[in-house]
Amino acid sequence: MSKKTFLIITIIILIIISVVFTIIFLNSNKKDNVLQEKVEGQLNYVEKEIINMINELNNISFINATIKQTTEKRTKSKDSKSDSSSTSSSSGGESSSSGSSSGGESSSELATDSSQSATATETDKKEIKYTTEITGILNSDFSDVDWEYLKNNIENLYSIWNIAIIDLHQLNINNQDILNFSSSLDQVALSIKNEDKIATINNLANLYAYIPKYLEQFEKESRKINIAYTKNCIINTYVFVEQGKWNDVKDQTQKAINYFSEVINNAEQNNNKYNNNKITKIYVLLNELNNTIDLNDKELYYIKYRNAMDELVNI
Repeated sequence: MSKKTFLIITIIILIIISVVFTIIFLNSNKKDNVLQEKVEGQLNYVEKEIINMINELNNISFINATIKQTTEKRTKSKDSKSDSSSTSSSSGGESSSSGSSSGGESSSELATDSSQSATATETDKKEIKYTTEITGILNSDFSDVDWEYLKNNIENLYSIWNIAIIDLHQLNINNQDILNFSSSLDQVALSIKNEDKIATINNLANLYAYIPKYLEQFEKESRKINIAYTKNCIINTYVFVEQGKWNDVKDQTQKAINYFSEVINNAEQNNNKYNNNKITKIYVLLNELNNTIDLNDKELYYIKYRNAMDELVNI
């Protein structure tokens, strides 16, 4: 074999190897991207469930009005005479064809049927009504917590988390962070089971704190990480408001503004990719929330919190 032929064969082999490795690399990246998108979807679901449960503890809703269903029972009387007459006619027919012995049994059945007809003179009829209820902050009863809703939601959260654990491991998320989330989830479940409002709020806030930690370990877009940390800080303010620690509320709100300032800077660099108007609106709402804190008014704070968090969740 000549040197020229050997060189050509070598080059061809190298090209084939290069193509094979390129295909493998691209397929691997594609699988990683699919897995990453799946985990992002799971974390988004977990995030929204946590925020919904936190809001539920003070009857805060992103919807200003809700449709409420009520069921009423109405009692309706039957025509007992008509029922009794019908039974009597049927029994009499049997008596004439069966002789005196059958007639005795028929008379006994007639008495029983007539007695049952007389006692069953009323039936219940259900009527469903729908009414619109305004879900404002100022007229909310913060002590009226729907614990049944929370108990159902925390069980649903366990179901999605059992699936997410496997995918997080495949993304090489820190194992201790995964275990810590599971432990925190147990603490949330216990506080909800015991119907302890303050403990539930604290535990839900601790639970949410792992979401931005996970994103930092695989997310390429810093924007998403900063938005998650912004939400984390706002959730922390919710905890401190419940405890009356207004200085800590101020501190966490300022941190949220700082994190979101990075989102604004990112948006300016990617002008065609992000909705700048929405981002600007959120920044304004965060500053309005910050300006409210000095009033030390819980209800007014929750109004501004709801406005800001509603936009953050749907960004």
